[in-house]
Amino acid sequence: MKKWLAAVLSLVIILFLGGCAGKDESPAPSETTTPMNSSFTAKGDITFGDLSATVDFSRTAPGAFTAVLTSPEVLNGMTFSYEGETVQVSYKGLTLHLQEDGLAVKAMTSAIVDAINSAMGDSGMNVKVKGDTASITGENDNGAFTLSLNKKTGAFVELLIPSLDLSCKFSDFKAS
Repeated sequence: MKKWLAAVLSLVIILFLGGCAGKDESPAPSETTTPMNSSFTAKGDITFGDLSATVDFSRTAPGAFTAVLTSPEVLNGMTFSYEGETVQVSYKGLTLHLQEDGLAVKAMTSAIVDAINSAMGDSGMNVKVKGDTASITGENDNGAFTLSLNKKTGAFVELLIPSLDLSCKFSDFKAS
C-alpha cells in the first residue's frame, strides 16, 4: 500500500512539476524522479542564526526521522528521533522525551523536519522549475520555507527558512 501511494504521489508531483513550469523549463517525466515520499538519508550543513552544525538525516517512513549531530564536536552523537508528534533526544546514554522547542538544537532540527514533512504533503505547496532545480515553497508554523531539489534526481539541495535565519545545504542524498 505504501509503495502504491508513493508511486501515485510521485506521478502527481511529476505532472504538477510539468504543469507549473514554463514551457522551456518543464522536465520531461522520463527525466524526473522524485523520491518525495520515500525513505532517504542525507547530510545537512546547517546555519541557524549564530549556530552552525552538521547533521546526518534519515527518513525511514512518513513522519519518522532521525537527526544525528556530527558537529560541533561537543554535540557529536546527539540524536533526535521524530515519530509523528513524539520527539526523543539521546546523548551519551541519556534519553529524554522533549515537548518544547527551548533547546536550540532541537528547534533547528525540528524546523527542518517540519519543513520537509510539509513539502512532502499534498496541499499548499507551490513548485517552480528553473534550470536543474525544482523549488517547493510553502508555509508552516515556522514560517515560509523553500526546499530546492535537483529536478532530475529529486535529491534535496537546500532548505531555507528566512523567519528563523535557518539554511540547510544537503549533500550525500540517497533515496531508498
